[in-house]
Amino acid sequence: MNYAFRFGHGGGSQPELFFHGEVLNVFNQFQLCGCGASVFNNGGISDQSTIQQGARVLPTPFNPFTDTPVQGVNWNFNPNFGTGLNALAYTSPRLFRLSFGMRF
Repeated sequence: MNYAFRFGHGGGSQPELFFHGEVLNVFNQFQLCGCGASVFNNGGISDQSTIQQGARVLPTPFNPFTDTPVQGVNWNFNPNFGTGLNALAYTSPRLFRLSFGMRF
């Protein structure tokens, strides 16, 4: 929401009162996003190091040139796969931002 009130009528620069308000994540929903600190700074690239992504190879022999590896037999995800490693792995919480002042 933006509002501005300009004083005076005429050319040149007149002083102006302004108000700017924002609400982020209105419904306070949290999802795993892998956004990292970049979403809190400027909405830049994603940071996948905040989400657990590991997989492990199981000690079952197979020939990678002729066989297709099977999940649960030849490999599996780590137990914490897909979970957030810290608070930066989730979307930002509900946030209110207000700014107001006078411009010259």
